[in-house]
Amino acid sequence: MFINIARIMWGFDISLPPDTLDDWKVYDAEEGGFSIPKQGKLIIRPRSAQHEKVLREEWDRSRKKGLHYSPAPREVFSGRTKI
Repeated sequence: MFINIARIMWGFDISLPPDTLDDWKVYDAEEGGFSIPKQGKLIIRPRSAQHEKVLREEWDRSRKKGLHYSPAPREVFSGRTKI
């Protein structure tokens, strides 16, 4: 997990929208089988064009190896729907 978080921090800038700059807060987790944060407003973008290029190349390489990621709907993890 540390490596994944480090890669996210390397490749992306994470910030709040300009109208909420003083509104950083810790969100409670949603109830359900997994601990996921409740949705909030964040802006996530690549740090630079070079970072984006590397991220896209790695994404393409992973997909060719069959390591693609297809997220489950948020409702599955929040306990709002039955599996």
